[in-house]
Parts: sequence; C-alpha cells; structure tokens
Amino acid sequence: MAEKMLSLSEVAEQFGVSVKTIHRLASKKDGLKSYKVGRLIRFKRADVEAYLAANEVVPPERQEAFPGMARFAYKPGMKVVSI
Repeated sequence: MAEKMLSLSEVAEQFGVSVKTIHRLASKKDGLKSYKVGRLIRFKRADVEAYLAANEVVPPERQEAFPGMARFAYKPGMKVVSI
C-alpha cells in the first residue's frame, strides 16, 4: 500500500510556519520536493524528512583566538601587572 501523502497545511503545521511559506519552499529549484495531484499539492513524508535533514543548522565549533596557546585563567593569589 502506498504511503499517505501530506497536504500543505499538514507540512506547514509540522514545520510551524504558514502555508505561504511552504508554497515558497516548494517553488524553489532545490527546495522542498512536492507533487501536483489534480489541483492539489502533496508531499511525501520521506521528502519532507530529507529536506529537514539537508537544511539542519549546526552551530560552528568555538575556535581559540590563538591556536596552540593556553587560555589565560586567573587564579587567586596571582600578581596582576598592568602594561
């Protein structure tokens, strides 16, 4: 049996955005893959999951200002000298 395809409103609800935003994502060349069934636009669940995976935002790794140098950490009792 074929899987149930999702409607615009179901995808919009899943993404937490408006139906207009889903229309915009589906109209992009490398956007959300959609299928025209009569006058309706439908989405395969696998295509929606693939789109989400491809557009995952991963925060960048924190980089040290001077690689190889240890970060300065004040310890109680240290003598502080201004330059």
